[in-house]
Amino acid sequence: MKYYDSKQPSAIVSSRKAVPQNGEDVLTVKAYAEFINLFLETTKSTAGTAATDTLIEYFEYNPILFEGCRLSEEQTIEIEPILHNLNRIPGKNRIPVICTLFSMVNYKLINLYSTLVPPQWTQTTLEHCYSIIKEKFGNTPAVSNILRAMPKGVLEHEKLALLSKEELEIRVKERTLELEESKEQLRMLKDFHEGIVEKAPVGIIRTNKDGKVVFINRKAEEIIGVPNGENITTKGWKMTDIFSLRSTLEMTELQTGRLEDMEHLAYNVPSEELYTNLVLNSIYGKSTQTSVCVVSMTDKDGKFDGALFLIEDITERKLLEEERKTIERLGSIGILAGGIAHDFNNLLTGIMGNIGLAMRHIEPKGRAMDRLAEAEKASLRARDLTQQLLTFARGGAPIKKTVAMGILIKDSASFALRGSNVKCEFSLPDDLWLVEADEGQMKQVIANLVINANEAMPEGGIINIGAKNTSIERKGILSLPKGNYVEITIEDHGVGISKEHLDKIFDPYFTTKQKGSGLGLSTTYSIIKNHNGHIQVKSTQNVGTTFRIYLSASRKGVPKEEESVVSSPIPGKGKILVMDDEDIIRQLLDSALTEAGYEVELTADGAEAIEHYAKARESGKPFDAVIMDLTISGGMGGKEAISRLLEIDPAAKVIVSSGYATDPIMSDFKKYGFRAVATKPYIVEELERKLRSILKGKK
Repeated sequence: MKYYDSKQPSAIVSSRKAVPQNGEDVLTVKAYAEFINLFLETTKSTAGTAATDTLIEYFEYNPILFEGCRLSEEQTIEIEPILHNLNRIPGKNRIPVICTLFSMVNYKLINLYSTLVPPQWTQTTLEHCYSIIKEKFGNTPAVSNILRAMPKGVLEHEKLALLSKEELEIRVKERTLELEESKEQLRMLKDFHEGIVEKAPVGIIRTNKDGKVVFINRKAEEIIGVPNGENITTKGWKMTDIFSLRSTLEMTELQTGRLEDMEHLAYNVPSEELYTNLVLNSIYGKSTQTSVCVVSMTDKDGKFDGALFLIEDITERKLLEEERKTIERLGSIGILAGGIAHDFNNLLTGIMGNIGLAMRHIEPKGRAMDRLAEAEKASLRARDLTQQLLTFARGGAPIKKTVAMGILIKDSASFALRGSNVKCEFSLPDDLWLVEADEGQMKQVIANLVINANEAMPEGGIINIGAKNTSIERKGILSLPKGNYVEITIEDHGVGISKEHLDKIFDPYFTTKQKGSGLGLSTTYSIIKNHNGHIQVKSTQNVGTTFRIYLSASRKGVPKEEESVVSSPIPGKGKILVMDDEDIIRQLLDSALTEAGYEVELTADGAEAIEHYAKARESGKPFDAVIMDLTISGGMGGKEAISRLLEIDPAAKVIVSSGYATDPIMSDFKKYGFRAVATKPYIVEELERKLRSILKGKK
C-alpha cells in the first residue's frame, strides 16, 4: 500500500500549486520513479531486502524532489509528492535540474549497489530496468533524460543510440580534436627528445645486437667527420669499421687494442664503462681525443639488444689543460726570471755606478775614458735586456716618461738586427711628436716586431720602418679616442701570415715557429694596450706583413738629452740615509754621495733604517732624505718601511729604488708616500739629480 508522509502531508500538498499531469518534466519524473521502483524490486530479488533497505536511504529525504516522500510497504516510491515538488524549480530550468538531481542519486545508488552484488550484476540490472521503461514509455525525451542522468560509462551504448546526427557529428569532431591534440603532444614530445639527442654536446651512437650502427647524432657525425648528406646508418657498418683506437695513456689489457674491446664489454656487462684519453681515428681521416662511455642495452625481456656509445670530444679541454700547465710552468719560470733580473740589476747598478765614479777621476778625452764609455753603453744594453726579462716575468704598469720615439726606434731596431743579413730602411721625420711611454717596454715592442720581420725573411731583405704624426678627428676610428697620435709602421717582405692564423697571432703561446714561446707578439699587444694605444696587422702570404702602432702624442716639451758622460758629481748638501741589502750598492752610494758633498749613513734593511731615522730625529740631527730599496731579502722592505717612517715623520723625503722595475709601486710611487723613484740599474748622476731635486722641494 502506498502512502504519503505522515508529517502533515495535506499541508505539504496544499502549499503547492497544482502541477500539470503532462509535459516532459512530469513524464521524466514518472519514468524515473518507475525506473527506481524496478531497480529496487530487482535489487530485492537479487540481493535481498537488507540491500534494498540500504539503497533507499539515498533518496528517501532528498531535499528537493523527494521531500514529503516515503516508501510503501512494498518499497515503491510515490510519484505525487515528487510532482508537487517540481514547483520549487523554475519552469525553464526544470529538465536540466531534474537530470542533475537524478545523476547525483544514480551515482550514489549505483556505487553502493556495486558493493553489494558482483560487479557484472550492476550493468545487467540497469539494462534490464531500462529496457522495461523504454518499452513502456517508448523513445521519448523522458526516457532520454533518464539515460543522460546515468553516470559516465553506464549504458553508454544506449546513450549513443539516442544521439542525433548533429550530436554524433559534434561527438566525432570532439573526438577527432582530442586525437589531433594527442597526436600533436606526441609529436612535440618526439621532437623534444630528438632535439635533445640531436643537439647534445656529446656524440651518441646506437648499435643493434649484431653490432651494426643504427643511429648516430650530429655531434658524433662531426667527431667522425661524416661528409654532408651522407648517412652511415645505411651502410651496415660496425664501430670497428668507423673507428680505430689509439690510447694516449697506459691502459689495462682490456682497454688496449681496437674498439672491439668496448663492444665486447657492452656484450658482457649490463652496465656502463668509461674510457678516457682515447684518440679515435675515423674512417674519414679525422683524429679526435675523446672520452667514451659504453652502455649495454637490453630489450623488454632483459636480453642484450646492442650498445649505446657516448663520445665526448675532449680535444679542447686537453688543450686548455696543456695551456694551464704551460702557464703554471711559465709562471714558475717567470718568478725565477724575475729573481734573476732583480739580482742582475743590483750587480749592474754596482758596475755602472763604479764605471761612472771611475770616469770622474780620469782624463776626459783619453783612451781610458773611451773604454769606460763603451763599458757604460754595454751596461745600458744589459739593463734593457733585464727590463725585457722583467716585463715577461711580471708584467705590470708602465713607468712612463716623455720619449722621443725616433731615436728609440732606430736604436732598438738596429740592436735587434745585429749579425743579421736583413737591413732596416728608416723614414723618421725630425718633427715627430713625443709620446708618454715606458722607454724599456717600447724598446721591447720594436725589438719583438723587428725580430719577427727578420725571421720572416730567411734569405735576407729590407725592413721598412717609418713613423709619422697623425690625427684622429672623430671617436671610434681604430678603437681610439680622437686626438693626436704617433703612427709607427714596420713592414717586411717575407713569407706573410695565413688568413687562418692572422686572428690568432696576438694570442698567448700561439706560434707557427719550430722554436719559440709564442709570447713575443702577445707581450707586444699587452704593452701597447697598457699605453692606451692600438696595434693592427695586415699580411699577404708570400708578399709580406705590416704592423701599425698608434701611440698618443704627448703635450710636454722636448726632453733634455742627458750627457752620456758626467765628469764631476752634482754637488749637494745634507744628511742622507741609505737602505739596501746589497753591500756593493751601499758602498757605491757611500762613495758617490760623499764625493758630492753629502753626509751618508748606511743600513741593510727597513727595521734598521727606521731605528736610525728615529734616533737622528731625537738627537736633533734628522736626515734630510732617505734612499730606500723596495725589496729586502729576509727583512723589512721599502713598502712597509715607508709607512712606519711616515708615522715618525710625515714630511720624510724618500726615494724608492728597486731592480723590479715592473712592481706596481714603482709606477705609482707617490700613492705610497715616496717622493721619487730610481729604477735599478741607474747611473749615479741620475740618482744625484733626483736627490738634489727633492731636497730643493721639487716633486
